[in-house]
Amino acid sequence: MSELLDRLLELTEDALGRLDLMAYEELEQWVNDREALISEIRMQPPESFRVEERRRKAQQELHLAAELIARMEDLREEASSHLNRVETARVQRSAYDVTYTPDSFFIDKKK
Repeated sequence: MSELLDRLLELTEDALGRLDLMAYEELEQWVNDREALISEIRMQPPESFRVEERRRKAQQELHLAAELIARMEDLREEASSHLNRVETARVQRSAYDVTYTPDSFFIDKKK
């Protein structure tokens, strides 16, 4: 189990080192890889020795992952803001694109 925790910590530290350069696709891949490692860790039988070492590594990984999660939140807010701007522009544009047929006509006559 210690090897899996080491791999998880290494994965997180690597991602944290490239955090400013990571696109959302890379963050998504990191989440998938992290989830797979955590699933493997959960499937391992509990070991009674070196509990404190495992706890320390897990806490360290959680602390580092918090920074990555904050970055993902920033990307989510950025995307949400962009979508709101696009929706606002679409609504404003549709106000000028009137697509109706008038039911009546008014005709002015000169006297």
